[in-house]
Amino acid sequence: MFLTTALLSAGPISVDPWLRLEADAVYAEAEVPDGDEDVDASAIIGEVTVGATAEFENTEITVSALTEYVEFADPDFTDRFRHRGRIELLHDVNENWEIRLRADRSLRFPSAEYFDIDETELRARVRFEPVLDHRLGAAIRWREREYNDGTNATGDGPRIEGEYRYRFGRYHYFELEARYETIYSDDPRRNYSRQAAAVSYTRPLTDDLRVRPKLAYRETDYPRRIVEGTVYRQDRRWVPEVEFLWWPGDWRMSAEFQYQARQSTEPDRTQSGPRVQVTVAHVF
Repeated sequence: MFLTTALLSAGPISVDPWLRLEADAVYAEAEVPDGDEDVDASAIIGEVTVGATAEFENTEITVSALTEYVEFADPDFTDRFRHRGRIELLHDVNENWEIRLRADRSLRFPSAEYFDIDETELRARVRFEPVLDHRLGAAIRWREREYNDGTNATGDGPRIEGEYRYRFGRYHYFELEARYETIYSDDPRRNYSRQAAAVSYTRPLTDDLRVRPKLAYRETDYPRRIVEGTVYRQDRRWVPEVEFLWWPGDWRMSAEFQYQARQSTEPDRTQSGPRVQVTVAHVF
């Protein structure tokens, strides 16, 4: 109803098609072959995203499709294509409030509980900016997952997020983020809950170059994965990082340097080491 009303009452509509090409190189000393949100293994990634954004008055609608290929350095890891389709609506209620709605369908991506899932995700986000220097945000997601493990198992659950940003000036921020999420599955081994928090500081060095130090903490509990006796799997991870972002014109380049300090009740997952990711992207 909201979307229909917005379209009927809209003035002139502009449509901007776009194409984004991206290449990533990842080096990770402490490789984790399964069950994580990001690529915690050395790999080369190529990504193509096509989309179109329609703008009318104070509303934007973006439709996009992404395909990427991940080639791992370790031959024991499975190289793969991954795909995602997305539709997103951004509506400025007034100068202080913003609403963002998004629906995703993704195939063959990694997650906390398994390294190869198909997922449908619905996300709603509200952002409040009473003055330019202060911004608050909150979001809730609902995820429904199918595991590509031959069992036809499924899982679902929410993810709740909150953030605060203080603005010192142009591209000069201090940010706090926190989230809680859980997944309930008909395969008990896939059940988990996670809490995470991060603090970061972004500072411009030139008009196009900025630096972002960050410290993140994450803990994940798998109550139905028994390691020994009555001990279940619990993972903890501290990640100090420094990221450099260089955005000249339509180019988007970054270099991210992390140290991942992991502890787990499962001995094979108690690994620590550096992780470096370099990204080069161009938007047409």
